[in-house]
Amino acid sequence: MNKAKKIKYGFVMISSVLLVSLLAGITPAKAQAEVQWARYAGKGEEFSILLPERPAAHSKLRPKLASEQGPSSDTEYERGRIYGAYADGMVYVIMSFDRKGKEKLNDFVKEFQKYHRPESEVTFVRDVVQDDINVKEYRTRLNGVDGVTRFYLTNKHIYVLQAVGDNESNPAIRRFLRSFMLEGKTLNNDPAGSLGEAQTPSTSPMAPSSNQSSSSDQVFSIKEVTRKALVVMRPEPVYPTQARMRDITGKIVIRAVLSSSGQVDRIKIIESLPNGLTEASVEALRNFKFIPAVKDGKFVSQYIQVEYHFGLY
Repeated sequence: MNKAKKIKYGFVMISSVLLVSLLAGITPAKAQAEVQWARYAGKGEEFSILLPERPAAHSKLRPKLASEQGPSSDTEYERGRIYGAYADGMVYVIMSFDRKGKEKLNDFVKEFQKYHRPESEVTFVRDVVQDDINVKEYRTRLNGVDGVTRFYLTNKHIYVLQAVGDNESNPAIRRFLRSFMLEGKTLNNDPAGSLGEAQTPSTSPMAPSSNQSSSSDQVFSIKEVTRKALVVMRPEPVYPTQARMRDITGKIVIRAVLSSSGQVDRIKIIESLPNGLTEASVEALRNFKFIPAVKDGKFVSQYIQVEYHFGLY
């Protein structure tokens, strides 16, 4: 279990003309019936991007030294950042890591596939080099769900953009990828209009459109759905300093609902721990970014039970 102190990351909303807020607590205005995309800039980051909601922001670990055997209990980690947003059956994720010296992008892609998304299938699409920025694009399938992943290598950072829920011909995914900016500069993310030409939009009943969410309050078990909810971003709870100082260890069990609207609700604590551990676990669970479960061609709500194990090593 990571014993590093908690580091907070936030986002501020940026309009197309001027900075409208410097406070992480101010949220973008949203219409009731329509998703309103806005540009966000990570605090302390060199990028900005369009997203359909204020993103959840958490720390993200990567091993300092990659090994063929994979991470172990004594593996040392470096801290990066991960940001995630959800809308209309799709999850959008941005990961940010410091570049290790003259690290090559191919080496990071191998690390990513091994440690960060080992369950995904990847197909290389293309390489792009622009203004000393190396970009690699892959089609992905995460537990049977289509997605697109892009890797960016700059002099100081490695960024990962991942959209899960459809293929690259989806207009929302194209908007997300094309909007990525570094230090205020738009990148040529779609040279010669090639993005999205290789595939057509999904029409499978396993991939409901945005207006195919169930309006029912009924919640289903995993066994009752056609496709269970797919958690794309699962932040881990931070070990509170007070709990570590008091050597508090054990297990927390939480039951909740992954709703058809993409929100985590109806949270119920089954087993708890003191000194902020339960609160930290609930906060992490609330920030899950997932694609809702599918039943009869519609997004539906599904029960989930999550266990968090805290130990001092």
